Amino acid sequence: MAFQAQVDRSGCHTAILVRDIHATVAFYRDVVGLSVERMRGDPENPNSVWLSGLQLVRAEGRDISGNGVFEHTGLAVRNLDEIVARLQAHGARFDQPVTAMGGSVRACFVRDNEGNRFELFENGA
Repeated sequence: MAFQAQVDRSGCHTAILVRDIHATVAFYRDVVGLSVERMRGDPENPNSVWLSGLQLVRAEGRDISGNGVFEHTGLAVRNLDEIVARLQAHGARFDQPVTAMGGSVRACFVRDNEGNRFELFENGA
């Protein structure tokens, strides 16, 4: 059998850049009905907010006009080191190497063959 990533679907998400994080959180929470799961940064002005299956990233200070609002797709995996080794062997471009993200979470950011950014992360807990 060929190599297979062990994806943990409970952590998969898409991240988008937003100009007004408070209004966008309110839209997805109050209109769409997604639950806020966690935040990063100052709770009054967070850098990121995770809702069910979606991450909102504050775009303040970033020019997003030429790049759109897509930030990355996140894949929770159970065999991060094996996948990273394969990506390195195939010459993949890493925006961020494997880094401790807090707690037992480790993550890296990689570009696919088309230049799309994706995150691989593993919760060692």
